[in-house]
Amino acid sequence: MWLHEASLDAAKGAALAALDRIEPFVGSGDATVQALWGALHLRAAVAYSRLWSQADAETHLAEARRVAEGLPTDGNVFQTQFNRVNVNIHAVEVSMELGRPRDVVSRAEQVEIALIGSHERQAHYWTCTAAGFHMNGKENEAVEALVRADRIAPQHVRNRPLVRNMVRDLRSSGKHTRQREVSHLAHVMRLA
Repeated sequence: MWLHEASLDAAKGAALAALDRIEPFVGSGDATVQALWGALHLRAAVAYSRLWSQADAETHLAEARRVAEGLPTDGNVFQTQFNRVNVNIHAVEVSMELGRPRDVVSRAEQVEIALIGSHERQAHYWTCTAAGFHMNGKENEAVEALVRADRIAPQHVRNRPLVRNMVRDLRSSGKHTRQREVSHLAHVMRLA
């Protein structure tokens, strides 16, 4: 919740406090504890990326990746979707938040998006990927990614400020050949 409200210090603090509380149980071998440990590292990685602390974000991402390697590919403990694919989706998001457009695109290429069952996670991946393409000046690819995200889970796409801003930019850009799709997105988002 704090990440979505941009209360970044609170989000970071909550993730770190929770990590401290479950750390004594991490060595138990319990897969549920491992998944929660990894999922909390993902939340910390996103919080740090939004605070522009690349080293901290990448450290938490690396720990989550290490944990995910030992867990099922389709893991979803307590609806966290903690698994290798979701770790890679978070890597794309971390690069986007850090303003590293080339890393967004290269990390997006590593995501096996069809292997995650969550439509929210799939739409989030395509939204972050669209932002990376947009930041790289690849507007046709950005539009295609936004269309995919909207097709998968419009309820997780249409009211996101990031998406709305991209659609506004794309609508006035003229540097792409997908005006019909952009106009449709603007219409369904009720952008004036």
